[in-house]
Amino acid sequence: MTQYDLDICLSLKASKHFTFRELFHSDKADAMGITNLPDEANFSAVQRSLQNLATMVLEPIRELLGGVPLKVDSGYRCKELNDSLPHSSKTSQHLVGQAADLLPSNMTTSEAFNLIKDSDIPFDQLKLEQGGRCLHVSYRFPPRRDAGQIA
Repeated sequence: MTQYDLDICLSLKASKHFTFRELFHSDKADAMGITNLPDEANFSAVQRSLQNLATMVLEPIRELLGGVPLKVDSGYRCKELNDSLPHSSKTSQHLVGQAADLLPSNMTTSEAFNLIKDSDIPFDQLKLEQGGRCLHVSYRFPPRRDAGQIA
């Protein structure tokens, strides 16, 4: 994939309010000099997973929380980035574009967690992470609707 093709792919919207650029972006990867993108063979599959996540879960969460923007702290993670994070799972759904860590802008993560947990949004996992600082949400079909809190 050429840089031009990559720039076009990243500029496309995954859904109404989420771009692929923000779902692939990682401040941590930037700081570590890691290119946080899947290899060319897996790029389309990861992009489809991110689009499903954005459409089926992130957009409904945005609407549920009052229509205000959500900051995606971490979406897709390449293996190198995932392995560098101390509490990340070797089988993390971030590795295949099925998960995002969110920071709501208009309420605490605990308040957002409770609203999402009690909604009919088809999340696979919903977790409070990093001592409640971050809201982890994932999507796959069929969803498990596994909600809990981890450190």
